[in-house]
Amino acid sequence: MANTTQKSFQPQNKDVKYLNRDFNSFKQGLIDFAKSYYPTSYQDFSDASPGTMFIEQAAYVGDVLSYYIDYQFKESLLPYAEERKNVLTLAKYLGYKPYAAKASTTQIELFQLVPSKTDVDGNHIPDESYCLSIQQYMQLENTSGQNFLIAEPIDFSVDTSFSSRDVSVYSRDALGVPQFFLLRKTADAFSGKLVTKTISVGAATPFFHIEFDETNVLEIIDIVDSNNNKWYEVEYLAQEVIFTEIDNNETNDGTFYVYKTEVPKIMKSLMTSRKFTRNITAGNTTYLEFGANTDNVGDQIIYPTAGVVGIGLANIRNIDISLDSSNFLKTNSYGTSPSNTTLTITYVVGGGLSSNCNVNEIVRINSYQLLNDGSSLNPSQQNLFNTVKQTLKANNFIAATGGAGQETVEEIRQNAIATFASQNRAVTKDDYVVRTFGMSPQFGSIAKAFVKSDADLNFGLQKDVSGYVDYNQNATATTNAIENYFRKINYDITNFKILC
Repeated sequence: MANTTQKSFQPQNKDVKYLNRDFNSFKQGLIDFAKSYYPTSYQDFSDASPGTMFIEQAAYVGDVLSYYIDYQFKESLLPYAEERKNVLTLAKYLGYKPYAAKASTTQIELFQLVPSKTDVDGNHIPDESYCLSIQQYMQLENTSGQNFLIAEPIDFSVDTSFSSRDVSVYSRDALGVPQFFLLRKTADAFSGKLVTKTISVGAATPFFHIEFDETNVLEIIDIVDSNNNKWYEVEYLAQEVIFTEIDNNETNDGTFYVYKTEVPKIMKSLMTSRKFTRNITAGNTTYLEFGANTDNVGDQIIYPTAGVVGIGLANIRNIDISLDSSNFLKTNSYGTSPSNTTLTITYVVGGGLSSNCNVNEIVRINSYQLLNDGSSLNPSQQNLFNTVKQTLKANNFIAATGGAGQETVEEIRQNAIATFASQNRAVTKDDYVVRTFGMSPQFGSIAKAFVKSDADLNFGLQKDVSGYVDYNQNATATTNAIENYFRKINYDITNFKILC
């Protein structure tokens, strides 16, 4: 039998070009491919041939796929994205929170009449027992029907550098003795109206969402559940500590109460798990996102001391870990989600271009609530107090400006890029000094600020605690040593403030 040699068929490697991007280049590439590797199988490439039809169908599919791949890649880059939902997502990733609308702002002058009285020196002065004390969010309206709110309380009995008062004689009797005085105070106001909504919540849902119907939600004023627990808005759910303001009165703080005329508010640090974030959708509606239901920590006023820094971590005594100044507890919690309760949400809607108006147009007072009702007065005085309430008037002596609708895609893009560059952080010494001087005046005013680097502080700290090398084994002694060091440099651990 003759020997035969069997040849094994090896597929020929074909040169595939990956540079084709549109229909014509795909079609020409397929024709060139067929001519190169199937020269005897098919040779009719006229427009009417069946082979050309299949080639054009394949080129069409390639063109469509290429378009969507390019489009998706472009939409993932903030400088080139065009769809609003994608720009919103990228902006949120960079830390920028777009606004649903922008309220116009102005200044309002408020007037009221009070009767006169005689002081111990025989001088005629306003009788401050008839001064109105109005809660914040007094609601006004301009001649076009646009609503405005005064976001601060108004107390006509207060006359300080922070809240000044003008007094003039309104009327006199036949002998020229003042009968009524006209009191005038000014306050900042913004366009918007208060809306209250109740939401029933069932079983706990991680990252529970609530979406509002309105497309111009400006601000969330308050959220309270059925147990009268307050929920707090945060920038992000991982934020553990928030700063709140309380009235500077004797009940809240007996130490700083003596400065209430210059500093009406006190800032406190609060640790809470009842928190939420506010975001907007591509349709410009606002939605709230609550926590992951991982804990249920009660509200607690805290002071940053050497004993609590790093609490919640396994190595709580390791002072070499990186600590975030806005979250020094480092508990890594996303908060809790509401469950089996009813949430009462108070928020502000309004703004837009139509909220801008000229001077002397905001003159209608829709509603307000008094902190003093005259109940301590006798019946005749109460009648006079009710008459005085009717003399309350309002007027804007400055035009309301700044109102605008939702941000455009380009505005969101540019603002997000600017936010990412700044990142709302303090890095250098000058950053901390600027933040210090930028504190709201309602918490007091800073005359001088000085920042010292951590290297200088760590040098002295290392010298004092050098005897405690193993911090985990001798945590109590280490904490005491750190606190002793702070006391040596005249640093008050309890209230976290430099003693002057």
